[in-house]
Amino acid sequence: MNNKISYLLNTVRCVHRYSSVLTPKSSATARKQILWIGRYRDPLGNVNFGKLLLNILPSLHGSSLRSLSQKTDVCSTGAEALVGEKVSQNSLEVEKLDDSGSFKRKHVVDRNDPFFTSLQKCTCPCDALDLASEEAVSIKHYTNALTMAWRLVKNLSEEQQRYEKQLIFEHPVFVRLCQQLLRDARRMTRGDLVFSLHALVNLGVPQNTLLVQTLVRVCQEKLNQLDNRCISVLATTLAGMDKDKNATSGAANFKYQRHLYSAKSDEMPGKRCSSFSEKEIRENVQDVPFRQLILILEACHTLQYRNVKLFSALADYVNSTAYLWDKRQIILFLSACEILAFQPTELLDIFAEKVTEDPDFLNLKNLLIVLRVYSRLNHVPGVQKHLFFETLHSCLNKCLPQISKTELLKAVYSLGILGYLPHRALDELLQKDSNDELTLSDDLKEQNTVMLHSVKTCMELDSPSFTKPAFLLTESLSPLVPLNLRKAQEVLIELLGDENMFRQNVQLPYRYHIDFEIRMDSDRKKVLPIAATDDHPDSRVQRLAFLFAPVSAFCLGTTHPQGKLAMKKRHLNKLGYRVIVIQNKKFQEMKNEDAVEFLKRKIYSEDDSSFSETTV
Repeated sequence: MNNKISYLLNTVRCVHRYSSVLTPKSSATARKQILWIGRYRDPLGNVNFGKLLLNILPSLHGSSLRSLSQKTDVCSTGAEALVGEKVSQNSLEVEKLDDSGSFKRKHVVDRNDPFFTSLQKCTCPCDALDLASEEAVSIKHYTNALTMAWRLVKNLSEEQQRYEKQLIFEHPVFVRLCQQLLRDARRMTRGDLVFSLHALVNLGVPQNTLLVQTLVRVCQEKLNQLDNRCISVLATTLAGMDKDKNATSGAANFKYQRHLYSAKSDEMPGKRCSSFSEKEIRENVQDVPFRQLILILEACHTLQYRNVKLFSALADYVNSTAYLWDKRQIILFLSACEILAFQPTELLDIFAEKVTEDPDFLNLKNLLIVLRVYSRLNHVPGVQKHLFFETLHSCLNKCLPQISKTELLKAVYSLGILGYLPHRALDELLQKDSNDELTLSDDLKEQNTVMLHSVKTCMELDSPSFTKPAFLLTESLSPLVPLNLRKAQEVLIELLGDENMFRQNVQLPYRYHIDFEIRMDSDRKKVLPIAATDDHPDSRVQRLAFLFAPVSAFCLGTTHPQGKLAMKKRHLNKLGYRVIVIQNKKFQEMKNEDAVEFLKRKIYSEDDSSFSETTV
């Protein structure tokens, strides 16, 4: 099973590598390759097609041929059994692709087909090509003839391989076969697809040709449809491509992703693997193209790999070279960080300054990304906070004529999380027709309803005219405490001596909920019984709200709350609560006596700041 996982991971990272590495280096090359398939739609009857192929395939004469024949034979690796004697026969039993690219029912080719009977009798590669020239009538015939040609070549000596490869490339049917593969790449069965790529690469077809690029990309598109056997062959093929000197320069940019995928196969996040990746990043990050930085973060998200040191190294590099990057590039980087819940504080501050200095680059798309990033990461610039918000508000106002109602809701919601009320946008949003449109949209109804409620709550609680209510109507929900809060309940009972000294599972106005509530005298020296304070309300009574939040509610590796939790905490303060936010996972890991002392310090602390800060 470990071998299968390893094959899969290696295949994924190699496919990503070669989908980029094999991209034509220039637009001229791209146009040349497009013309190759565009101008000659039916090459099977075109006598000039052989010459055209030579424009794409490097010369196979002299040193080029010698270099070609010296390629490592990847069949000596892990997939030897999969590309051995039974390859052409076994590859017939695969699922057929229909026109849309999806798999049909399993279709087994008749093994009594005279073509396949004759193919098994071939003794040299050119025999297989001759047979294809005379009897091939389907793409399966062509792919199996190609696979057989490679099978016969790989068993020869190095000198014989060089000679036979030259004969194969000069064979008149080889050009037709390549064009047939190119034309039907997306209609091949999965077995034909990977074995054809395997044969072409090992026969020496250059990796920068349109044919090899197309087959790699189709493999990437169909990766989730490949079975273990096909994945193994594809992994072996791409490993062979990795050894080709022509590809090493491009592949170098992907070495960081290789480490991440390797670490995943070793049950990430393993300290050894992550340390190795960090070391590579620190030593070589300056040589990594910007796009690869984004790919690294995207790969980490896909693999659910969280490494604060790794992300910090990337953020520090982008931060130190921010003057080199286009603002749109920084937006992409910040967006990738936001998806990982990683807060690159210094870079966020620097970018906020860039926004206030030159906001013209913020079109609607970029504006929505910036609002989402800063609100989710709950980042308010340390300098010129008000100017930053005003700049974003001004950009939003310019977009009002073209913005959709849902996009407007998201923008206002993001600013609301940060505690800023964009009045003009709010007026536009809360018009009756807009309100109805948002709540009646079936596909996003629930999400829009939640955001709209939060916006209205922000309008009320964050308004300068709002005052703390003298009396707050609350409700205790079920007395049953969730399993993840049982320890907190037990610690509070041990600390306070009685269940009557606190409330649990409390529902507040504005749909807010708190895990535990404690009431204290005005000097915060004594905890008061809940019943007594209910019977004789006193505005001097201090209310403490405990929120035991999951790790996912905080920015990665910190106790800095993300936007939603920060907004809830701010609003509870407005309602008269002193809020203590605790990472529940850390609390659960404490010994009971440590947990008691921890809560005791938080309850009886004389420092007001201890109530407004998140604690572990």
